Amino acid sequence: MSGSDGPREMSYFGEPLVTADDVARHLGVDRATVYRLAGRPGGIPVIEVAPRVRRFRVSDVLAFLAAKTVQPPPRRRGGRHLFGGAA
Repeated sequence: MSGSDGPREMSYFGEPLVTADDVARHLGVDRATVYRLAGRPGGIPVIEVAPRVRRFRVSDVLAFLAAKTVQPPPRRRGGRHLFGGAA
């Protein structure tokens, strides 16, 4: 999640903040989807810098993704694959 040329450098302020456009590009979704997820329970934490100016911490976006990661169920021995083949 970066600007146009690559990762943003850390400053003495600490972790850089990114825009909804940066997050949307990284997730492959529309900016409106990022705003819908922003600030809602279980959604992406957002920092409201000023009225109508929101920014995101990269670590918050990555934590959101980690919490949404679904592990596949364990394979059963002797079972069948989802598409009908043998296990």
